[in-house]
Amino acid sequence: LHAQGRNDEAEQYLSRALALLEGMPGQGGAEMATTLGNLAELRKTQGRFDEAMQLQSRAAELRDAALGEGHYAAGLSSAALGELAILRGQPDEARRHLADAMAAEIPTQLRSTLALHVGRAQRDLGDYKAAASTLLQAIESVDPKHESTIVEQLGL
Repeated sequence: LHAQGRNDEAEQYLSRALALLEGMPGQGGAEMATTLGNLAELRKTQGRFDEAMQLQSRAAELRDAALGEGHYAAGLSSAALGELAILRGQPDEARRHLADAMAAEIPTQLRSTLALHVGRAQRDLGDYKAAASTLLQAIESVDPKHESTIVEQLGL
């Protein structure tokens, strides 16, 4: 719904899903983290960065508890937190989250996507050497059948 620009409807469904998950015993894990992460992304697109950071932080804590800190989903959460920290004007916090993201055990098929997000965030921070290195990792780790997609996303 969010991708279709139906943000109000998306927010209603996500809030309802979150309320249901919170009401179920033992449902503090990956499912709730995914819902919180989706709601955080919606808040980010609405420019509500503080709320998005709170939701994404809670999602990261739940993912860490449910899946372990080294799980690839933890890396994706760290990248999202880094992007939000940039938007909130917190460069040091952003760098910490982005370093955590790159240190996570990411499956090969997701490594290029993560590196692309982290590289863009490093660029936004003005860390151009780090961005170039990370974006090169994104290009080198992409599946050959998806090379054109990453080249397009980089604007090359």
